[in-house]
Amino acid sequence: MFQDVSRCFGVGNGTTYFLSGMELVLGGTIALGTGKGYIQSINLGRGNTGYDYCIFGAGGLHRFYVGGSPFPQHLKYQLSNTQAYFNVDVVCHTELQTDVINTKNATNVDLVFKRGDVEYMKFEGTLQAVELTKGAKSNTYDSIGNADVSFRRNTIDFIYFRNCNVEVNTGISLYSQSAKLDTIDTTGINHMVFNRNGVEYLRLNGASSILDLGSGIALSSNYLYCNFISQRSISYDMVFKGANVAGTATVEYMRYRKEDEDVNFSKDIYVNQDIKAYVHKETGKNSYIVNENTAGVNHFKLYNEDPNGDIRLHANNSIRLFITPSKVSVPAPYTLESDLVDTSQTDKKYDIEEANFNFKKIVNSIKPHTFKMKEEKEIGITKSHIGFIAEAVKENIPEKVENILVEVDGIKKLSYIKMGSVTWGAVRELIDENEKMKNQIHHLESSVYELQEMMKDLMKPKPKAKSKSKN
Repeated sequence: MFQDVSRCFGVGNGTTYFLSGMELVLGGTIALGTGKGYIQSINLGRGNTGYDYCIFGAGGLHRFYVGGSPFPQHLKYQLSNTQAYFNVDVVCHTELQTDVINTKNATNVDLVFKRGDVEYMKFEGTLQAVELTKGAKSNTYDSIGNADVSFRRNTIDFIYFRNCNVEVNTGISLYSQSAKLDTIDTTGINHMVFNRNGVEYLRLNGASSILDLGSGIALSSNYLYCNFISQRSISYDMVFKGANVAGTATVEYMRYRKEDEDVNFSKDIYVNQDIKAYVHKETGKNSYIVNENTAGVNHFKLYNEDPNGDIRLHANNSIRLFITPSKVSVPAPYTLESDLVDTSQTDKKYDIEEANFNFKKIVNSIKPHTFKMKEEKEIGITKSHIGFIAEAVKENIPEKVENILVEVDGIKKLSYIKMGSVTWGAVRELIDENEKMKNQIHHLESSVYELQEMMKDLMKPKPKAKSKSKN
């Protein structure tokens, strides 16, 4: 159970040597002397172990030496109850976290921050100041408490950040080629005066916040740029005026009426030639009004670019006329009045030929019908119409006649105006037949008259023969 102790230790020159390995069991302790300290193996939990190096004396030190075999030895790292002391460069490959960074002594030695041997920042011991040698970047700068922040150069304060105010030092001007401010506010209700070279151009009166312009000075020489124009009093209309022709007064041209909550144009509105007045703007679905001039002739146009849309003309709150991409129509129960005309001038036509069809046969083959329209039924109208069936017309109209029956979007439509030419032809044929019949009747009447005369002659009694005398 016990080993020979002489085999484990060796003594020479006042020093004890271990002749073989020595194991300090978990929880075992090597005492450094009564009241001096110890080295102890400990259980850290979860299968981990460690060692505690403890010195009881308040002035005791842990010292770590490296190098010098056997002498001299170099002190690299020293721990006391107040500090950790390094005699060499300290390298940290991850984050260095600490509550306080301080120089190692109380003298005026600079504290320098470097990276890659490049100096970035220095805490100057003699001046008691921070020097940024590579500049600073920050989204926010905040002073401690409500203390003023002063910006100084060569010991002179130029600008102050006071609590809720920014102030420039007396006698120092604030200069910028392009200044952008969200708010300019005076302290209290003092006037805010805008001067240039000692000339007052604009004053905001502290008590009333009214603009006072210097004599002969306008608020804007040419243009007024703004995102909003608002009436400062809710009791009045917003009125827009311009100079009159004589230049002696102003003329109202537009008003936003407070009571009616609408915009009223007091003068004519003029839209330049070829400029669109949009009532709806959307890619591929624009709606606008425009006047175009072609060859010196003005053309007023209404546009609706929506391929599924239309143009509707209303009267008395009802639609009176539809204009769609494929047709112009008058909705039921309204009617289209006035003359319906078609271009008929000779020099506007070519390939003119006399139509030689059997018009009477065509008219006799196409019968009129009464019917009701499905699209009218959808809006509550069930009245009866009289007219023709397109399929029956198509079967009996010569193919050369192309403008009586027209298909639009697959729907057959009839031109009742062109149908009049067919009935006209049929009437002419009847007139011709009637003339022939009249001639025939006249010939028959003449023949009958001649026969009657002949019969009269035949029916006349013959005169008696005279008797001879006996004398």
